[in-house]
Amino acid sequence: EDIYSVTFSTDGELLASGSKDGTAKLWSTETGELQQTMKGSQATVLSVAFSPDSTLLATASLDNTIQLWYTAEGQQFNRLEGHTAGVSSVAFSPNGNQLASASIDKTVKVWQAAAADSDARMVKTLSAHTAGVSGVAISPDGKTVASASHDKTVRLWDAHAGNQRRTLTGHDDLVTSVAFSPDGQTVASTSHDNTVKLWATETGELQQTLAGHEDWVMNVAFSPKGDAIASVSEDKTVRLWNTETGEFLQALQGHTSGVAGVAFSPDGRLLATASGDHAAKLWDLETGEVKYTLTGHSDDVRELAFSPDGDLLAPASMDETARLWSTRTGELVMQLEDHSSKVFDVSFSPDGHVLATVSEDDTIKLWDVSTGQVLD
Repeated sequence: EDIYSVTFSTDGELLASGSKDGTAKLWSTETGELQQTMKGSQATVLSVAFSPDSTLLATASLDNTIQLWYTAEGQQFNRLEGHTAGVSSVAFSPNGNQLASASIDKTVKVWQAAAADSDARMVKTLSAHTAGVSGVAISPDGKTVASASHDKTVRLWDAHAGNQRRTLTGHDDLVTSVAFSPDGQTVASTSHDNTVKLWATETGELQQTLAGHEDWVMNVAFSPKGDAIASVSEDKTVRLWNTETGEFLQALQGHTSGVAGVAFSPDGRLLATASGDHAAKLWDLETGEVKYTLTGHSDDVRELAFSPDGDLLAPASMDETARLWSTRTGELVMQLEDHSSKVFDVSFSPDGHVLATVSEDDTIKLWDVSTGQVLD
């Protein structure tokens, strides 16, 4: 069945996936072996999230529930009920004590993740949105919850008291995602109104509207230091902005189709973009010039990821392959071919030794980065 979500555990030892068949699976990143199959629902699992210590897994499902599992045993120890429509996203707080869930029922709920009494698990219901909630994020300090909704708003909540701090209005179309800057002081929101907006976490004040794209903004990324933000669009361009001032820094032009994926290198010196023109590009941010154009895919490149040390770039393509490229030379290191359908997501383990690819062929494959072999 289709796989909708995949994520590594914090220690890099496990990979979790959520699927249309109502299961979540845990895989060993060292051996590629299936460790646990956890089925607590007949409905699609849309989102999976590990606790910071990797001992718990939360799964969000279209049957309106969140389920909590012990990763060591694959045993469900609680089923969190309270949403009245499908749960679209889950996120743990940085200390792992709380869990936030976003739902089509227009609410965000905050749960006490470590509580033993199921009746006491729901701490707060954050209810104010007038349409489905599409995304949720918890600030790095764990004090603020941000939610994005199809009601065209972002809302900021006190994670402990459950009070709504701010309603952030200004988008002219549905808001699809929210993200905190690395220092937690800024919230970025993306919308179908072709803009990115930056908001002050403390006051909710609109700091900047990043406008200039001529089509939908597809994705956004903060630089590692948080001083710059990159937005990519169906208008075929990449735009770089100063996070503090909102100043438009430069447009990176070169793709011949819409740009969907974007990522900063760990040191912030390079930017990688993925496009429907079947190519990935690696940009030198000091010069604004294309350093390398990574060609060879025969279909759209949708997502990409840098290795933790920044030496490798892995694009995922609709042509059923992923590739590993050297960011130093632009040379193809290896081509990863074993899927039988489109590859639509890719992720490195925290130590960079394993690459996970997610495909429309209903599989996740784990690859040894040093050899390019699938881990059995």
